Amino acid sequence: MNINLKVHSCFHNYFNGTEFKLDAVNVRGINEYLRSVHPKFSRYVKQIENGHCDESYSLLDKDFKLIESDMFEIKRFRDNDTVYLV
Repeated sequence: MNINLKVHSCFHNYFNGTEFKLDAVNVRGINEYLRSVHPKFSRYVKQIENGHCDESYSLLDKDFKLIESDMFEIKRFRDNDTVYLV
């Protein structure tokens, strides 16, 4: 599924744009995309995972509802859905 990923302004220094189109069926696909295609954001995620950063990030669905971690494998996207990185 081709989805739209919109990046919140607080993360603009990790990306070279504010909107991206990617092929992802679920949230795991988005996380893989973020880590493999955007090295600055990948380093940020590693800092979070290693406890060197007290911040974090979340993904919101097209209705601006938080996508909880227990839904990462279950939540499926439709073509042209929009997901927000906040």
